[in-house]
Amino acid sequence: MYPASHPAITAATAALEAIYPGRPVLLTCIGGTLPATDLFERALGAKTLFFSFSTADENLHAPNEFMRIRRLREGIRAWEVLWRLLAAGLASLRAGTTSMPYQYADRRQCGAV
Repeated sequence: MYPASHPAITAATAALEAIYPGRPVLLTCIGGTLPATDLFERALGAKTLFFSFSTADENLHAPNEFMRIRRLREGIRAWEVLWRLLAAGLASLRAGTTSMPYQYADRRQCGAV
């Protein structure tokens, strides 16, 4: 597990803050539910980073599970911002000098309404 100050976590937090302005970003580690993470680490030496865009009322893994289309759009936007931040350079992320490549001033742009 990486500390919250790790550049990838910093970038992920910034990406989520861009998609959900004014809302706190919850950092959590959920073990056991995604066996692929262990495989990636053992076979490739690679750590993984996941975003979750499901909400409690969507009944994750239940017979009546569903996901709102807007959550898919928000997820796509968050990954886009994350990749742009990572491309901007990890050194600048560590130093806190990387600005957001752009802001979603209108939440309708990220499918949030």
